[in-house]
Amino acid sequence: LDNDQQILDLARELKDERSFIFLGRHVGYPSALEGALKLKEIAYKHAEGFPAGELKHGSIALVEEGIPIFVAVPPQGRDQLHDKVISNIQEVRARGAKTIVLVEEGDDSVNDYADVIIPQGLDAAAAAAVDRPAPVVRLRGRDPAGQRRRPAAQPGQVGHGRVI
Repeated sequence: LDNDQQILDLARELKDERSFIFLGRHVGYPSALEGALKLKEIAYKHAEGFPAGELKHGSIALVEEGIPIFVAVPPQGRDQLHDKVISNIQEVRARGAKTIVLVEEGDDSVNDYADVIIPQGLDAAAAAAVDRPAPVVRLRGRDPAGQRRRPAAQPGQVGHGRVI
C-alpha cells in the first residue's frame, strides 16, 4: 500500500459509519462485491456492492446524505465505461454521498467529483491485461496475464477436485 497513511486516515474517519456502498462497472463490479464482503468480514459493518450501471434501478434509493460510497473507476482512455462511471459518481455525490474513488494514477478526471481519491498503480501483469479485451480477473483457471494456473473448478467440485 503506497498510500497507507491516506488509507489509515480514511479508516479513522469512517470507523463510526454504519453503512457503506461499493460501486463498479464491468470488471469493477466483482471488485465492488469483494470490497463490500471484506468490510463485512473484517469490520462487521453493513456494506453492499452494486453494479454502477444499474444504479438508477433501485440502489440509488439507498444513497443518503453522508453515506460513504467507494467507486472503482476503469482506466481512462482504455475503457469505454470510464465516462459512465464518472457520471455515476456525479449522481451519488449530488445526493450527498461521500465519494471515495479508486482510480488509476494520473487520472485527473475525477478531481472535481470525488471527496477522496485513492490512486492505484498497475503492476505489469495487470497493465498488460487491461490493454486486452479479456477481463482482469482469473477466469477458467487463468491468471490476468493469460498463463494457465490450474484446471477450472467444475460444478459440484469442492477443494482439490473432490465431488460431494
